[in-house]
Amino acid sequence: MQSTVQKCTDPNLGAFQVAYRTDPAISGAFMADNPLTLPVPEAGKKYFGLSRNASYAAAARGDLPVIRIGKLLRVPVKALEQMLERATTSSEAA
Repeated sequence: MQSTVQKCTDPNLGAFQVAYRTDPAISGAFMADNPLTLPVPEAGKKYFGLSRNASYAAAARGDLPVIRIGKLLRVPVKALEQMLERATTSSEAA
């Protein structure tokens, strides 16, 4: 991983530096095609064929893993895929 320092200016904060780490193996295009989280309606439709309202209902019941940031609900893709993998494994074992 490489460290990058970027100089920023904000009218309220003035000048400051932001340091962050970048992994050259992960490009911006990769992240755009494979987001870490999805909006609830998009995740419900993509993985289960659910409508917008059904997706939010599933999230409220706990059937979809969600991360809440203020009023924003997002579905972590990795957690959803792990949940599906566990369900597939347990149904095959039965």
